[in-house]
Amino acid sequence: MAGCGRHRAIAGEQNPRGDAEAIGAELTLKKLGIQLMFSSRHGVARLPPPPLRTVTIGLPRLRCGRFSAHCQPDSAGQSTRSLSQKGETKIATNPEISGYPYTHADCGCQHDYLLPALAHELERMTLSENRAFDLGCGNGSVANWLATQGFQVAGVDPSQTGIAEANRAFPHLNLRVGSAYDPLVESFGTFPLMISLEVVEHVYAPRDYARCVHDLLEPGGYALVSTPYHGYLKNLALALTGKMDDHFTALWDHGHIKFWSPRTITRLFEEAGLEIERIHCVGRIPQFAKSMIVVARRK
Repeated sequence: MAGCGRHRAIAGEQNPRGDAEAIGAELTLKKLGIQLMFSSRHGVARLPPPPLRTVTIGLPRLRCGRFSAHCQPDSAGQSTRSLSQKGETKIATNPEISGYPYTHADCGCQHDYLLPALAHELERMTLSENRAFDLGCGNGSVANWLATQGFQVAGVDPSQTGIAEANRAFPHLNLRVGSAYDPLVESFGTFPLMISLEVVEHVYAPRDYARCVHDLLEPGGYALVSTPYHGYLKNLALALTGKMDDHFTALWDHGHIKFWSPRTITRLFEEAGLEIERIHCVGRIPQFAKSMIVVARRK
């Protein structure tokens, strides 16, 4: 152990207090299966390493520009990670990245306050043409709403069941399986308008997502992005009322993993070369809003 070469465990030396502490630590750590090296004034003791184990995990398939895990799930539909003595890791993951099994193509309750805000924003915009891309289109319900507003719509979502429902209900829309980690501009080109509702809070690599938003927009094009709102007063109210655990969805598989404030979402998109024109809080009064809608524009 670096820095402890002068310490040695002295066999046979009596130290009742130190021995009791060492025995207690050993019993506790053996239960946890943890290897520990601890030192005292009488020396260094090392617990034996735990045996090689195989750990079953339920990770989604991760795909981004710098990392990809491609393996086969086991018979239980979960994934298996084998840890070798050399530290090598082999990961088998479930190919369903989204975790959302769609069974219909209807709008959700959040669209009751998101869509009116989107309609208001669309009235304020002057677009080169009525074409739009829906990044994270889910079951296609919002893409279809855009189509009823006179837009030609394309979009992607990583959920195979979501795209299946979308293609069944809205065959006139160009909706495919895909994600922000794919080179979407090569397949779809650029658009004067891009929307992405309640998506960025689920994204493992938000800067890759922001670059994808930028690349899908033609120069001067607009992005409308919504995500749950977080601010000081709302976070304080959640803490004081004991609602923090429910809000941060720790037990929701594939749930929210990023929690954005107006300041952090602004920084994310500005780093990607987008200009933030305004941010609207929707769903409640602004200080306690359910979501915020970011209006960004490619320079």
